[in-house]
Amino acid sequence: MKTFTIHLNVKKSPIKAAKGLPVLILLRDAGGQYILGTKKAYPRGIARFVGGGVEKFETFLQAAKRELLEELKVSCGLKEPHELVKVIAHLTDSEGKKHSFTTTVFFLELGLRGILPGSDLHGVVRFTDEQFQNLIDHYRQLPTRIDPETHFAWYDYGQLYGFIHEVAWREFKKLLALR
Repeated sequence: MKTFTIHLNVKKSPIKAAKGLPVLILLRDAGGQYILGTKKAYPRGIARFVGGGVEKFETFLQAAKRELLEELKVSCGLKEPHELVKVIAHLTDSEGKKHSFTTTVFFLELGLRGILPGSDLHGVVRFTDEQFQNLIDHYRQLPTRIDPETHFAWYDYGQLYGFIHEVAWREFKKLLALR
């Protein structure tokens, strides 16, 4: 598993410290499409790997499995998520405060398993490789103004999550090429 580091200057940190350490899961269905979650709070056209925070006394793998069950009603069974990448983010906000956290990204081949969006998700989308690349590009073009509802700039969120999604996707593609 590779570790990547990103340093960003942001207006305000797009991550709340209360969320803890994030885990995300790159999911792929039997048709080779990537499954991502959507939320009402996200800007139009934005989706994200499913996932959330690691709870107290949980391992990253336990958190990934719990998040899959909560967000998509997917029980892992015989195929468990595998660690793909870690992304260490160092953010410096406009007040000079530093925020650092590590996001662990897992992957899971869903095959033909059904999914059902949980209460945290508005819905799910399936992306081809080209659509996934377009999503990464879209992340990088989000607005720079502070959103009055979220209290951060979606641009900052996009720089961070665009990077996380891109490195995870590229590492997953390398892994597929080795099979």
